[in-house]
Amino acid sequence: MSKLPIYKQLKFYIKEKIDNEEYLPGEAILSERELAKKYGVNRMTVKKALQSLIEDGILYSIPGSGTFVASESKNFMIGIFDDKTFASISSRLQASGDKGFSKIINKSIYTNIKSISKKLNISIDDEIYSLVRQRLNQNSEVIALEYFYTPRKLFNDIDNFDFTRVSLYDYMQKKNLKPTSYKRKLTIEPASSTIAELMNIKPLHFVYCFEFIGYADNHQIVEYTKSYIDTSKIKFEYTISK
Repeated sequence: MSKLPIYKQLKFYIKEKIDNEEYLPGEAILSERELAKKYGVNRMTVKKALQSLIEDGILYSIPGSGTFVASESKNFMIGIFDDKTFASISSRLQASGDKGFSKIINKSIYTNIKSISKKLNISIDDEIYSLVRQRLNQNSEVIALEYFYTPRKLFNDIDNFDFTRVSLYDYMQKKNLKPTSYKRKLTIEPASSTIAELMNIKPLHFVYCFEFIGYADNHQIVEYTKSYIDTSKIKFEYTISK
């Protein structure tokens, strides 16, 4: 489904497993041979993907021992937002008069991702629909990179829709499962080279990282999303009430 080079797709999959805590800091990942067999690619492709992750500081290699997940870097917590102040990126762009649009990077169906299953409050065996997309402004500048996850069983026909044209929330509203309340947090962190490349920014450039869980009216969790937003293109302001 993706137009990315194969080694970058493999890099994306490995990074996603690390982000989803399937590989923990200090834990060894599969060998080059095992990864090649698992994903049906040659070892040179695996080697290139792993080397890129090592250069990003996500993995490190010990000769004769294997390749391991690097320790997590510290992020700066700058706020936790209540569910009355949320507006989607698209809504913010429209409100500012900017006719933004989306570009799909990857869409997949997963199972056995413990951390995401836990976020969505579903069984480890339940299918998870994943959508990765760039959010661009009217000047075709990437302002955000969004990782969206939802229980596939709630939206069996979701893969039939083009979310570069159709709003995700309009689709969810049609199913009577649009999020109406949220639990979220916001951090600022330096972009890895993978995130930087997809956002057309320099590695280690600081980005906002939003994580939020969306609940429908029946209190069912219908969405877990992680969005990276370029700090140089969007400004956030908030007021703390006593």
